[in-house]
Amino acid sequence: MLVHMMLEASGLRVLVVGGGAVAARKAGQLLAGGAEITLLSPGRQEAAWQEIAENCRWLPQPYDEEFALSGYDLVIAATNQPELNRQLAERCRKSGLLCNCASMPKLGRVVLPGVVQGKSFSLAVASGGRLPFLTKQLKAELKQFLAVYEQKYDAQTIELLTELRRRIIAELDGQPQQKKMLLHRLAILAGQPDKLKAILQDFGLKQSGGYNGNISAIIDWLQGEPAGAGADAAGGGAD
Repeated sequence: MLVHMMLEASGLRVLVVGGGAVAARKAGQLLAGGAEITLLSPGRQEAAWQEIAENCRWLPQPYDEEFALSGYDLVIAATNQPELNRQLAERCRKSGLLCNCASMPKLGRVVLPGVVQGKSFSLAVASGGRLPFLTKQLKAELKQFLAVYEQKYDAQTIELLTELRRRIIAELDGQPQQKKMLLHRLAILAGQPDKLKAILQDFGLKQSGGYNGNISAIIDWLQGEPAGAGADAAGGGAD
């Protein structure tokens, strides 16, 4: 069973073994997150690597068991030789090194999911390497869903909600029950984008060029709501 996690890739030292399109796609994902990519392969598909080649270190040689893995945090086994990928994945597992095995995902401990990146949110989908064609189809559907969802929450609204949450946590750090109540009320309000937009406008928080510092006013308003932004006493949804 796979446990879904998000990884801070900045500065991650990644060895990609294999110079094909699959290896390039995986390298590109990690490179976008700030990883340091080393490609180990006697050759590479130039078309596949063209956009990222200048940002990757290339060792133009084949992999063998004498190659030192100690300087890497993650290994991508993505050659066109399944047996070689298997050997590399097993070596990584024995040495406690994380590995993504392109041809046999279960042999490695890491699976790189398909990612749909929006303006403020990202969604990931994976089939454990079993059904990549359905993963691709689901990604396309999720892309449409995310585009519609993010129309309700523009970047400025996301910024305001983030600042409201930060201020509540910081200012009520010593009052856990009050903090929990206000965060609950903020979550309910955030789930009603039309009402949220109207309230932000009422408090002068939705202005071109940023908000004007009236965040304290909306926090006071949340404190005065009898059950939190229209929720009932049991914490149900607003009407």
